[in-house]
Amino acid sequence: MAGNANIFIGMVDVTFCSVGNSHSPPFRLLDGVTLSIRRGEFVALFGGSACGKTTLARLLNGLLLPNSGCVMIDGIDTREQGGRWEVRRRVGMLFQEPDNQIVGTTVAEDVAFGPENLGLASEIIQSKVRNALQAVGMSEYADQAPHLLSGIQKLKVSLAGVLALNPSCVVIDESTALLDPAERTEIMALLRRLNREDRLTVLLVTRLKEELCAADRAIMLHAGRVVSDVAVAGSVSPC
Repeated sequence: MAGNANIFIGMVDVTFCSVGNSHSPPFRLLDGVTLSIRRGEFVALFGGSACGKTTLARLLNGLLLPNSGCVMIDGIDTREQGGRWEVRRRVGMLFQEPDNQIVGTTVAEDVAFGPENLGLASEIIQSKVRNALQAVGMSEYADQAPHLLSGIQKLKVSLAGVLALNPSCVVIDESTALLDPAERTEIMALLRRLNREDRLTVLLVTRLKEELCAADRAIMLHAGRVVSDVAVAGSVSPC
């Protein structure tokens, strides 16, 4: 796996346990997970509550580290402290609550937050903000206060903030759960376009079967284990 340049995400026999205490012993949230995701692929990670989806997602940019096994991102082992910044630069994450990722007083300020922390020149930051907002269809809201936006608009702003850092991969951790069906369809189409036009690798973490049709593959987790990994029929177009 490590020798295949086309593999962007590789996990080999990964186990991750919860932290035990005096009332409960450690519990295996992931149990011997092995999988790979190719560069530019759109993969859905599917499963019910407490199956290990979010744990797996957080392992992919070093927010969590495996108890055993190996997580490789673009050839970088997430356990290597010196490479952790590079891992997080390559893999952007959208969490379940977009409000938790919005920090700016205007949409443009929020999208600029990440590039500003990189110490980039002002004109480069402005260009990244313009391009990211255009990519998600939010250019006209640049001066709007984020708290006045709808749920889907906040999600798009959070996605723009991730795109402004030019990641190779975006992990969507059940971020669409609070959207209505039409809004979820719109986000799936947006992710599909970014995947196809910009070759952005996408991992969609979901418990909603209707979202699977946007993906190339569906990996199903149950009780911390991969129980199926199949191509998605009809994945040529979004839902």
